[in-house]
Amino acid sequence: MMPGLSDRELDALVAEKVMGFGPTHTVYAWKDRVKRGFPLTVLYKGPGLGNPDAYVTEAGEQLYCGNPHYVWGIPHYSTSISAAWEVVEKLKGAYVFSLGQFRVGNWMASFTPEDGIPAVAAAETAPRAICLAALKVREGK
Repeated sequence: MMPGLSDRELDALVAEKVMGFGPTHTVYAWKDRVKRGFPLTVLYKGPGLGNPDAYVTEAGEQLYCGNPHYVWGIPHYSTSISAAWEVVEKLKGAYVFSLGQFRVGNWMASFTPEDGIPAVAAAETAPRAICLAALKVREGK
């Protein structure tokens, strides 16, 4: 299931299940509120996007980047090594992490808990492999 996810779908899962940022939501920029052609997957109650733009939910509720909701864009965990490294930092106290390239264009990442049964994932890029392994370890696989 997870290998077929788009990068942004994987990012949303990592934000919620690994980083603990809470459930994701689909919103639309206020200027796109009628046609809703460009959905954004965001988190509420994050650190904020730092802009005054308004957003609207599927139900038509207007949100701003300030109180009572913070609309926060999800980091690109599956495509940015610096964002993926935040995932490693989040898990490194409870797991031993390893990453390696086992063939040209293929990366393997693993998180090994104290019981010694690693959660391993392979992908075409290091950030995606890190994300997939992190989700596996959080799901106990």
